[in-house]
Amino acid sequence: MSRNTQDSAVDLLCAEPERLEPGLVVVDKRLRLGEDVVIDVLARDSLGYPVVALFSSGDVAQDLGRMARAVGGLQGGRYLLTRLYGEQGLDPGQRPRFVLLATRFPDSAPQLLDMMAQVEVHAVEYRVVRSSVGRPVLDLQTFHRTSGPGASAPTWSGRPSSSGERAGRSRPTSPASTSGRPAHTPTRASAPLPVPPPPPELSRGSAEDAGGSGATSATPPAATPGAGAGAGAGAGAGVGVGTADLFERAVHDIGYLSQRVRTQKRSDDRVEFLVEDVLLAVVERGAEGPRVSVGATKQVGGPIQDDEAYHDELSRVFVHFFDQFGEDEGGAA
Repeated sequence: MSRNTQDSAVDLLCAEPERLEPGLVVVDKRLRLGEDVVIDVLARDSLGYPVVALFSSGDVAQDLGRMARAVGGLQGGRYLLTRLYGEQGLDPGQRPRFVLLATRFPDSAPQLLDMMAQVEVHAVEYRVVRSSVGRPVLDLQTFHRTSGPGASAPTWSGRPSSSGERAGRSRPTSPASTSGRPAHTPTRASAPLPVPPPPPELSRGSAEDAGGSGATSATPPAATPGAGAGAGAGAGAGVGVGTADLFERAVHDIGYLSQRVRTQKRSDDRVEFLVEDVLLAVVERGAEGPRVSVGATKQVGGPIQDDEAYHDELSRVFVHFFDQFGEDEGGAA
C-alpha cells in the first residue's frame, strides 16, 4: 500500500469515524509520541477510553511491536495528552483499544493478534469505495477481534481512574456493517494504564550548560516497548512506593513533556529541565522524598511521598510549561 493511499484512508476514517464505531470521536491524527511512535488516528469512544487506529501493510508481527510502542507512548505522554485532549473527553490514563486496518490480513493474523492479551485489538479489512453520491468512503469488514483482558485478568497498575462510574460498563460496539460476521462485544473494566519501569540511567555527556560547569546532558528515554501490552505491572504506582522510584518517575515524566524540554543531570540526586535554556524545573532527591522546584524562581514544593503529592507536583510543572512556553504544534513528544 502506497503512502498516499494510506494517507487518504486516514483522512477518510477521520471524516467518518462512526463507520467504525458509534460514538467514536477523533481527537488527532498522525500523532507522534516519540522517535519511533506514530499513531495514525487517536480517538476516544463514548466513555472516554483511548482508541488507537493503526493502518497496516499486513505484517502483523511488525504491528505487534507498533502497538506495544504506542502503549508505551500513551503512558509516557499521558499528562501532556490530558492537557491537550482532556477537554475533548479523552482519558489517556485508561487502557486503550486498538483498531488495526489493512486491505488484507494473512490467515495467520488471528493467532498473532491473540498474543496481545492485555489489550483489545479489532482487526478490520477495508477498501475505498464510492458512495451513492460519488464520494469516496471506507468500506469496513471485521476480520478478527481479540477477547482482550477478561474480568479475571490482572489490573494494570497506575493512577486511580477518574471515571470510576465506567467500571463494568460495556464499550460501544463496532458496526462492521458489511462483514456478515457476528460482532464480539466483551465488557471491559475501568483499568488504567501501567506505570512504566523507571528509565535507565541518564546517559552522561560532556556538554556544559550556561548555568554552570560540570553538567552532564541527557535525553529522556524512549517509550519502553511493551510497557503495557502483556508487560505486567510497572515499577510501582501506588501509595507507599519507594521515594527513589518517585524520583525516577518524575525525571521520566517531565522529560517526556515535550521535545522542547532538555534534560541535564547535575548529579545522581539532581536533574534540571530546560526549555530553550530557560529553567523549567528541578527534581532533587531528599530524605523525606524527592522535591520539585518550578521555574527560574525555583518555587519548591513539599516532599513527594505518595501518588497524590506526585501528581500535584507534576501538575505545577506542566501548568508552568504551558503558561510560559505554550503548546507544541503537532501534539505530544
